[in-house]
Amino acid sequence: MRSPRREVFGLALRALAWLPITLAAWYFASAALAWVPARIAAPALGLAGVEVRSVALADGVATFEARIVPPYRPGIAEVESLDVGVEVKTRTFTFGIALFLALSLALGRPWNPRAVALGVAVLVALPAWSIAFDALRQLASVAALGPALAWPPALREGIALGYQAGSLLLPTLGPVAAWIALNPRVTRGPA
Repeated sequence: MRSPRREVFGLALRALAWLPITLAAWYFASAALAWVPARIAAPALGLAGVEVRSVALADGVATFEARIVPPYRPGIAEVESLDVGVEVKTRTFTFGIALFLALSLALGRPWNPRAVALGVAVLVALPAWSIAFDALRQLASVAALGPALAWPPALREGIALGYQAGSLLLPTLGPVAAWIALNPRVTRGPA
């Protein structure tokens, strides 16, 4: 019987061996992989009052062309609508697919194609959160846009929290959580 510590160490070494290969594959596919989360992020920006007019992707960067329409506030001088462009580096948030694939390949055969496909599908959509909050963070950090955005302090704090979760937690913990959820035999141990 093999010790659990040895099995975990072996799995980690195999995943590290697969990681350069999966990272290389991800890098070359990353521009195409960013299309889905960038499209999902566009309507999410609308929830914060940012009307996205177009989304363009080039060289790992999603560019959102948007219009900010200030809300009507009685007794306050009307602020004109503004057209803005926000660029988000999508590769910062999509690398988790490579980590998930490295972990999946490290398990060895037989691979469960359904689990791998489901994990990749989830991890293709997951960066939409990160991309949306990065765009909102960039807008919130421009002082000149403050009067047009008219975001209350609670919304600004929510954007900061969403950005932190989307930039620090989701890209690294999302793939690991998906891998654990889709490979219950690993966490259950021997039968």
